Amino acid sequence: MLFITHDLELARKVADRIIVMQHGAVVEQGSSHRIFTQPCCCHTKDLLAAAFGHSH
Repeated sequence: MLFITHDLELARKVADRIIVMQHGAVVEQGSSHRIFTQPCCCHTKDLLAAAFGHSH
């Protein structure tokens, strides 16, 4: 199933794999656990910081 959302907390709860997009392009993809614990892309890090108050 493809589930599109801007709600990162919901995505963390329901998704096994996550694809992060920026301006229509895929910038990062991986397991939900990896995306939330070890993001590689600056855009992903910024999204997580905005949503959860994490700093990078």
